[in-house]
Amino acid sequence: MARLLLFAPVVRYFKCHRSPKAPCEYIGDWPRRRRCYTGTVKPCPQTGRARVFLQGVQANAPHGGFSPWCLRPLAEVWLN
Repeated sequence: MARLLLFAPVVRYFKCHRSPKAPCEYIGDWPRRRRCYTGTVKPCPQTGRARVFLQGVQANAPHGGFSPWCLRPLAEVWLN
């Protein structure tokens, strides 16, 4: 069931509640604290752990996704 929820056709809304500085090798946008973003949860290709991929945030690989601990889920909309 949990695996199904990772790949289900939904749009999730997240709020950035923790915004540490970007790593020095990071190239791209970094989410700002207290802002809302739309995104999806997918497994990271390198590690297999769940990562949050935000729409509208430009980031280079391998940092295309963000850790779930810095983004709080607000809502999800099922695309039926």
